[in-house]
Amino acid sequence: MLHSIEIIRDPSKGAYSADVVIDLVGIETSLINAKIVIAYRCTGDFVDVPVIRNRELHTVFSCGAVSSGSVIGYGKYTGAPVAALLENKIVIIGRPFHIYLKRPTRLLEELRDVAAANLLLGSECAKKKIMELIIGERKAKRLSRSVQFLELALRSRDTSAIPSFIAEIFYECNVTKEDDVFSVIDQVLSDLYP
Repeated sequence: MLHSIEIIRDPSKGAYSADVVIDLVGIETSLINAKIVIAYRCTGDFVDVPVIRNRELHTVFSCGAVSSGSVIGYGKYTGAPVAALLENKIVIIGRPFHIYLKRPTRLLEELRDVAAANLLLGSECAKKKIMELIIGERKAKRLSRSVQFLELALRSRDTSAIPSFIAEIFYECNVTKEDDVFSVIDQVLSDLYP
């Protein structure tokens, strides 16, 4: 649940901590402790409507592309990556419309929906993508090498046994803790072989 919002206008303060932080001066994202960071780093190349998880944001406009992290949002008209998951926070390159800086209730409501949708990015996302991969392999070849790799990794409790194409799925879905990885593998295998 998002309750607090902080607007950074002065970079000399130091630590910034709130549910939503609006960075108007260009602070390094790693110094901000928030669930959602709206970073005003506009390049001037474009202005667009951010779409995150098939949901348009009406309180924020995008004006630059993200350069790192797992992309979770694109510009409606340009298709440019405008939002990403970086260090367990959602980073949106853009700025809220001026009216929402004075009365942030609607902004918080809209971002609350984005944060709730982002919860699916973890284990459920990885499980779904791995299941789709395995089903695709089975349709093409009648057997899945990925299942063999996952069984080996689970038995040995060794993440290095996971091939890179499956490890990429875990990274994309922000499942990085070893226990979470093995939990997803266990869920996938128990769904395949109940």
